[in-house]
Amino acid sequence: MLLAIFSYVTVSYGQKNVVFSNLTVKDGLSSHIVYTIESDKDDMTWSISASGIDRFDGKNFKHYNLTRQDKSIINTFTINSGFFKDSKDVIWVYNKYGVYFYNNELDRFDALEYYNNEFKGEKPCININETDGKLLFFTWGSIVTWNRKNKKTERLPIDFSTNAVCTYSS
Repeated sequence: MLLAIFSYVTVSYGQKNVVFSNLTVKDGLSSHIVYTIESDKDDMTWSISASGIDRFDGKNFKHYNLTRQDKSIINTFTINSGFFKDSKDVIWVYNKYGVYFYNNELDRFDALEYYNNEFKGEKPCININETDGKLLFFTWGSIVTWNRKNKKTERLPIDFSTNAVCTYSS
């Protein structure tokens, strides 16, 4: 019976060749600690590590910096940093310093000034989601909505009995 199950698994799953690669700092990754990974419409793989943001095109890594409003470079990231890919395939980054989006034309990350200026010094964004054309920026005390069309933000308070916010991508 065990042989029959093993044979079935081998035939069923043996159809595809799965190859795993291990990419390291020696390959160009900016740190051996990676917090999150996202892919984009061009099949690039993005990662946030302890030392920054990297994009892998299948052969090479390119490192990206984020810049604070005072023009200093953000060179340390934490586990609370993350990516969000919206319905327009824009890659967003959130961390304790603010919210940034990938500017494909200029090949860089730009700050979302509307968010970063209005909520400067408050609890950091811990997650991003999207609904009805609005981006939702989750913080520890509120949800901030940003309307792309009119560029306006609105704060929605969170009941403090809520202790977790989770989203699952499809």
